Amino acid sequence: MKYIMTGRNIEVTNAMREYAEKKLSRIEKFFNEDTEANVTFSVEKKRHILGVTIFFDGYTYRAEATNDDLYVSIDKGIDLLEGQIRKVKTKKERMIKDDALDSKYSHLEDTVLTQGEVTKVKTFDTKPMTVEDVILELKDSDKNFYVFNNSDTQETNVLFKLKDGNYGILEPEK
Repeated sequence: MKYIMTGRNIEVTNAMREYAEKKLSRIEKFFNEDTEANVTFSVEKKRHILGVTIFFDGYTYRAEATNDDLYVSIDKGIDLLEGQIRKVKTKKERMIKDDALDSKYSHLEDTVLTQGEVTKVKTFDTKPMTVEDVILELKDSDKNFYVFNNSDTQETNVLFKLKDGNYGILEPEK
């Protein structure tokens, strides 16, 4: 990995450079030898700021850390960067795994669709109700949806719970 170190309102000393390179060596295994890491040291009102930017494989990894102590800001910045890298790596691995599973079982999709059959039938009473009445009914039950005749529109609707705690409604097209 190649390091480009610059300083803003501060001169980059050999000690700063060596410490940053030592800490950045933890993430070298994720990149090619010719990948560049732009490291920026700056000082604003006694606060030391470290910024690291790496462009690799279509992703931009960027971390910035601020602290009164320069070396603590270096540690924090590299930790943040390593977390981002691991997150992207895990995401890529999951996508590859999902694609492999999709291709492995893709030949079964047609079979499953053609062999599917109805194994259970439920009946329910669709009495005329307002949306507000159905919300109260749904709150008191453990169901995720409720089929009813909307007393306002005289049509069959489905009210369902959303993950955020709100409700959605399915209405037929007119």
